[in-house]
Formats: sequence, C-alpha cells, structure tokens
Amino acid sequence: MDLSKTSTPIQGLISRKAAWEVVQAVGGGAFSDVALDRILKNYSFNSLDRSLITELSYGTIRQRYYLDCWIDFLGKVPATKQPPLLRWLLHLGLYQKDPLITLGLSLCLLSLGGIPPMLGFFGKIYLFFAGWADEQYLLVTVGLITSVISIYYYISVIKMMVVTEPKEASKVVKTYPSIQWSETGMSSLRIALIGCVVVTAIGGIISNPLFNLANSAVSGTPLLQEAITLATKTSIG
Repeated sequence: MDLSKTSTPIQGLISRKAAWEVVQAVGGGAFSDVALDRILKNYSFNSLDRSLITELSYGTIRQRYYLDCWIDFLGKVPATKQPPLLRWLLHLGLYQKDPLITLGLSLCLLSLGGIPPMLGFFGKIYLFFAGWADEQYLLVTVGLITSVISIYYYISVIKMMVVTEPKEASKVVKTYPSIQWSETGMSSLRIALIGCVVVTAIGGIISNPLFNLANSAVSGTPLLQEAITLATKTSIG
C-alpha cells in the first residue's frame, strides 16, 4: 500500500504514520538509519514529507527517555508498562505539539499547581480550610509548602514546552502544516478540548454555587443528621 496515495488523508497523518513505522522498527531492534531508508524507499513522499518523517523519527528516538518522563508525568500508567505500539505513538504525539493542545496542557498544569482562578486552586483552598478547621495544622502547613514547591516544577515544564522546545525544533517541524481541526472527526475532539480548557480555566469561579448546592442537598439527608446528633452527644458526654 502506498501511504502517500490514500484518498483524502488528514493533512500530515500519512507522514506521521510513516514515522511511527520507523520508530516501531527501531523498537524491535532495527537500526534507525536502515529502518528510515526502507520506509522512504517503499513509499513515495515529497521532499517536505520526507524531511518531516526524518525529523520525527530521529527526534523521537533521540528524546525517547525525555518523552518517557512526559508519559510518566501525564499518565497513570508508566511508560515502561505501556503497550509498545501505544508508547511509540505517544512519543510522536508529544514530540510535535499543536498550539491548542499546548494551551490545554499548560492550563491543566497551572490548575494542578493551584494558580487562581484555575479549578485546582479552589479545590486546594477547600481542602486546606477543612484541614485547618479540623486542627490539622501540621498537615496543612506541609501541604502549603509542597504546593508552592510544585508550582516551580509545573512552570518549569510549561517553560520548556512553550519557550525552550520551539527554539530547539528544526525548521521542518516549525514550517510543517499544523493539525487541520476542520477535517472529518477532528471537530468533536476540538470541542471537547476547548470545553476542558474552559472548565479548567474558569471552573473554580463557579465552583462555590455548586458546592453550596451539594451541601444543601447532603445536609438534609437522615444519615448525616443522625451522624451529627451522635457526634454532638459524644462531645457533650
């Protein structure tokens, strides 16, 4: 099958699929230059696509340990325990990023760090308030200190992703056409991604009414009222 002649491909998908085949071959024990040469000889690509395949293949292989760290940081399953095909695919996706995806990841990292008005900030505030009210002063103090420290590492990752890597990327990667969100199947993904970005960015602002609604719904339950009565009697006794 000629990868370059499939009908109506999503722009850039065919070249990335070819690079994926190269990375798979290298993961199976082949030499990178031999695997790349075989792919370029078997399929017909223009000069721009050949340059992109070369850059993605060599770049992914060169940065594989760094990309594994990304997978470990972002995912619940460590990179070494991922299925090999999925692991190489994640490497390719992380090596060349889309601006919208970069924005979403950056906001999620800021939310994890507890930067207002991100959703994660209000989650941490409620947690610290609950701990302080329960007189868990040591735990709250440790939590505050570690939260501040984590912000430094989250911002370092964002800086590397937004500032450092674009400077180090080759001209081929910089000038290659970006993802076409208008293509078939991409619109729903774009909507979902934008929705996650919006919720993460401003979800904390509207979280208080939601918490009040949840509290009012729970406070009227017989089970909670019984627990409060029991706790009151115990404290009095």
